[in-house]
Amino acid sequence: MDPIYQEQMNSYSKDISKLKNLLTKFDGYERRAEELTKQYDGLQKKLVGDNLEVKITGTFEGNLANSLAEKITEIKNILDSATNSAKELQTGIRNEKVIIKKAINEKQNAYNAVENQMKGAMNSAG
Repeated sequence: MDPIYQEQMNSYSKDISKLKNLLTKFDGYERRAEELTKQYDGLQKKLVGDNLEVKITGTFEGNLANSLAEKITEIKNILDSATNSAKELQTGIRNEKVIIKKAINEKQNAYNAVENQMKGAMNSAG
């Protein structure tokens, strides 16, 4: 086997391996972002229920209940923002994964091209 072809193929092989490892990491990041989104979403739903409950009792409890309802609404708004940020993070991660997959395909195609060149050279020489 021609050492030049072998060197190119080894280089592409290493690059492909590194990119696949990176893709695996991004899969983990994506799962974590999905978990965060679900957690934030769950907390929001709980707070909405609590908020309605506080408003109902608020008519009987006075200013304290109204103040608590306002704080719950503030927390809900923070969770809304956190949920949106987690969703944006998921989108960004997915976009990065697409780029990594394209790079893997490009490296694989380059590897295959070198391999085919090598086989062609061996066939014409042999």
